[in-house]
Amino acid sequence: MLEVENEGWGRVMHWRDLEENAFRKLVLEVLNSTKMTEIAKQRSVLMKDRLVPPDEEAAYWIEYVLRHNGAPHLRSPLFMMKW
Repeated sequence: MLEVENEGWGRVMHWRDLEENAFRKLVLEVLNSTKMTEIAKQRSVLMKDRLVPPDEEAAYWIEYVLRHNGAPHLRSPLFMMKW
């Protein structure tokens, strides 16, 4: 969240500072900030720019794992290490 705040499209509120008026002020600041809105819209476009929709990609990978008997070739070597 600190990175999001540094990039200008969000705000951080620490637990120790969480109280009703401070929270309300922060939420209103975010909702009323045209700069944050624009940055969030730009980020949204970047995140939604996908070759296939997420549900189709998830279905592909589930079917892939089923076709390849659990796809052991994709497992991390750490999976087989003892504790």
